[in-house]
Amino acid sequence: MKLHVVPMLALLALFAPCSAKAEGGAVPVWMTGLNPGDAPQEVHLGLLTKPAAQDAVLWQEGHPLVLIKAGAPLPKAMPEGRICEVTLKSADGKPLPGVALQWKPPGSPNLPEPFGRTRSNKNGVASLPLLPGQGAVVWIEDVRFLPAITTVAPDTSSLSLSLAPAPGPVIVVQGPYGRLVAGAKLATLPLEGFKDLLGMALNRTTLQKLFTGDEVGRISIPADLRHACGCLQAEGYSLLDVPSTDAMLGRVALLAAAKVLQVTAKDQQSGAPVKGLKWELQAAPSQLPWLHFDSEGLWQQGAGFLAPPAYPCRLALSAPGYVPYKESQKEFPPSGRLDITLAKGVRLAGKIVARDGRPVAGAIIQAGPYEDGVNAGSDKNGAFALPPISYSKFPMEMTIYADNCVQKVIPGLPPRDNLSMTIVMESGASVSGRVVDEDSRQPIAKAQVFCLWKEEGRTSSDTTKENGAFSIGGLAPGSYEIHFTAAGSVGKTRTFIVVANEPHDLGEIALSSHPKVTGRLVDQDGNAVSSNAEVRLECYIGIPEIRDREREKSLTGTIADDGAFQFRGVPVGRYRLVASAGEAKKVIKSVIVNEDDVDVGKVVLEPASSLIGTLRARSQLDLSSWRVSLLTQRFDFDPVTSFTDDSGAFTFEGLPAGVYRLAAYAPLHVLPDAMARVVIQSGQDAKIVVPVGGVTVTAFVLVDGTPAPGAKVTVSGISDEAFDGTMVVLVTGDGDKTPLGLPAVTRTAT
Repeated sequence: MKLHVVPMLALLALFAPCSAKAEGGAVPVWMTGLNPGDAPQEVHLGLLTKPAAQDAVLWQEGHPLVLIKAGAPLPKAMPEGRICEVTLKSADGKPLPGVALQWKPPGSPNLPEPFGRTRSNKNGVASLPLLPGQGAVVWIEDVRFLPAITTVAPDTSSLSLSLAPAPGPVIVVQGPYGRLVAGAKLATLPLEGFKDLLGMALNRTTLQKLFTGDEVGRISIPADLRHACGCLQAEGYSLLDVPSTDAMLGRVALLAAAKVLQVTAKDQQSGAPVKGLKWELQAAPSQLPWLHFDSEGLWQQGAGFLAPPAYPCRLALSAPGYVPYKESQKEFPPSGRLDITLAKGVRLAGKIVARDGRPVAGAIIQAGPYEDGVNAGSDKNGAFALPPISYSKFPMEMTIYADNCVQKVIPGLPPRDNLSMTIVMESGASVSGRVVDEDSRQPIAKAQVFCLWKEEGRTSSDTTKENGAFSIGGLAPGSYEIHFTAAGSVGKTRTFIVVANEPHDLGEIALSSHPKVTGRLVDQDGNAVSSNAEVRLECYIGIPEIRDREREKSLTGTIADDGAFQFRGVPVGRYRLVASAGEAKKVIKSVIVNEDDVDVGKVVLEPASSLIGTLRARSQLDLSSWRVSLLTQRFDFDPVTSFTDDSGAFTFEGLPAGVYRLAAYAPLHVLPDAMARVVIQSGQDAKIVVPVGGVTVTAFVLVDGTPAPGAKVTVSGISDEAFDGTMVVLVTGDGDKTPLGLPAVTRTAT
């Protein structure tokens, strides 16, 4: 990350206060430094008395750009220069009037407004005023066309450009004063990811897409990836949230310059600068914490400048022999400085080997407690090196974890360097067996096996092979629980005790396919439905189901040619059965599964429905790109979702009849801004208008005529049993009055 110095104070110190009507009829020009974040300054040529302290640009309408290097003498007047005519044509040779283009002197960065900008006239010709002997870099600014970057030689008086249409809209990225930002980056996440925030957090590295802009500040996004949200980032600028790439395409995104932070690191004892200081900076947008923007660098003299793109941010500093520094910076310090002292630490390194001397790769070496310690991994040769550790944490304990090895603990390590440690791991006991189907006795492949060491809470795992076999090693003496799960089977748990380093064979573990849920799909005429049909069980989700991450939230059934379907090994619980075949749908609200098989009988598929809706707001609120979801229960992690257009309209097609809770979310919001209860009949084309902003109800709480501060008000609306639960609002307003922002569909409060 480079330092971007804002030279405005230096520039203003050179000039007297200026006015557009200065004495002597001085001609106003524009002057600015060439760094991001500089504001153009209107000054008068006659008032310039000293060489500029920074590189600068002079400009006057109808006159060329004058690039002035720091310390160079200032011109007494603007030179007349020469004119280079650029003719813009379409691919078929027709002139292109009104096309915006820009130019700059070679070797100069992109310039801010109003420098180097013009448009072609009715004949498709644009005039560029250039200095004698000066060339230019020219490109097309109009987002309808590709940039068409070209270089004008110093002796060129005219040239012709044939423009190609852009393959799609782009985002144009500029700084705060119109400077195009070269190489800006746009990181995106799919808008659909907001339906499952936990899933987006766990899978952010695969969901995230990164797009880099060209040298003239344009970012192109493929058509199939436009329905996304994201964040714009560029070196020296603050992060900018992009609620919807759809809404941003074809527009200009303005980035604000980031504040520059001066950082120094000194030795705790001597006060000398810490040489060879490596820094790492991590920041994330406040609305999209799943997107991380990382940068790093090296300061040889122990000091430098950073421009964090957002706060809070996380800064890490490290240097050979010093305890690493990690701290979250909540805000920009008022002084603009961050002075840090680093202390020398204890260095521990060595290798991890098995009893027979073979290196153990992939071992985890943990020094100190998990929450407040340091860790490292062993490489393919078994070698490891921990970061320097503070002397104050010694004596300390080191724990080593490795696959198929007994966990090893080394207590009481003294506070001194040890760079040649050799740690020998034991293979310990093992447990093995074979997982089969209880009815057919056939092996079950890809079953998950989890082995829990009760005394330490450590878990080891394996996946069964094609013959159903599994094996887990590295077991220390103690009590164990081993859990078996497989699709279409009910899980099972076994216990065993390890007393010595011996193999334990559990034999066959039979998983049952019962209880089963069965039924038969038919159309409205009673005919069997099997072709293109789908049927699934959706688990009703409460707090226990949310905590149980291993439990499948949705099960898919198999369907025979006669329409008969079945679900094998259904866990005990309450479910919602959803069946479909093309445009025919059916939902059975409640299927209760206990220990016995359940037959739901004939499931008659009915015509699907549609819902056309519009969001409405009293104020001039932008209702485009809002996320609208139809929830089928209180915790619905995969609701059907639509996005509003510029008028706030949304559409759902192919809905099964039923009761839904509509939730509308503003871009990047995770809590709904509007809600409504929707009842849809079979084959209905329903319509709805959803007010955004809700209604305000003032609650004045009294107990026996006395105001009751700290009271709780329970708010509940018309609901279906699938949406059981209420919202509790704490009353804490002045004078015991609190305005409650209730969803517009709620009419009463008790």
